Amino acid sequence: MAINSVGFGSTILNQSLLNLNNALTTLQSQLTTGKKSTSYAGMGANEGFAIAARGQLANISAFTDTMSNINTSIGIANTGLQSMVDQLAQIPLDFSPGTAWNYSVAIDVLGYLVEKLSGMRFGEFLRTRLFEPLGMNDTAFWVPPEKTERFTSCYQPEGTVPGLKLQDDARESTYANPPKLESGGGGLVSTAQDYLRFCRMMINGGSIDGVQILSPKTVALFSLNYLPEGREIADMALPGMFSESGYAGVGFSLGCGVNVNVAKTRLPGSLGEYFWGGAAATAFWIDPKEQLTVVFMTQVIGSEARLTLRRDLRTLVYSAMTESFA
Repeated sequence: MAINSVGFGSTILNQSLLNLNNALTTLQSQLTTGKKSTSYAGMGANEGFAIAARGQLANISAFTDTMSNINTSIGIANTGLQSMVDQLAQIPLDFSPGTAWNYSVAIDVLGYLVEKLSGMRFGEFLRTRLFEPLGMNDTAFWVPPEKTERFTSCYQPEGTVPGLKLQDDARESTYANPPKLESGGGGLVSTAQDYLRFCRMMINGGSIDGVQILSPKTVALFSLNYLPEGREIADMALPGMFSESGYAGVGFSLGCGVNVNVAKTRLPGSLGEYFWGGAAATAFWIDPKEQLTVVFMTQVIGSEARLTLRRDLRTLVYSAMTESFA
């Protein structure tokens, strides 16, 4: 998600092709033309809304949840981004936009916008504008044959008994072939070295080793909370909605969570640090005040322990510090 947001920001925001307050009128027209008129009870009508760029980045645009409805409703995995948006237009919104937060396909919609505004496929855009300039040579939407020996298998809990079972065999992985849908919300594979290089670029104000990806002012936007009236995810998420953040004191920035109240998180940290986690229990965070970044890689999908692991990791990292720059 963070990489997609940076991809969006590196050209779209930096080159003033769009700003965070723009209503995405072309996308709005596409999503509202022929859209079902039914809506969820008590959540208002789902037609005629203004879709703003910041609403997509902050996950308050009311699109459906990527973790549930999307696969069963429109079979997105077998389509491209254009087809995804076409089919998304046929699904009722989850709520009146801006009134709640959900972890949705809004980030994938941003990938579609990148394609439209840049004239390039999303994966090609990321490769030429982000991965190659940063030297992220092992980051892509798939793993070519010459790299499969270094690709790890993914596991999942057994279920009713302790232990793990194979979820994705690295030698016969679904990532062994280029996908039709290049999902910015959760489709990239990478290495700890590559992702750390990405985080170092962010913590260095948008540049690394003489390569400028973002302006320092654009990077600073990631430390801000874009939820309406400065609210928190815990206040806006509807009951039962999936989130990679399980505690209070957290808002939502440009495609990632952001610390807005250290005391309420009940964890060591800094205001403005931003973070998120991956489906396989991976995690990262960037603390600009402490000039600190952490990348945590693992490969267990669907683990109920992932949030506990991340909280423990934060406690261990900050407890090991002998000085503070905040």
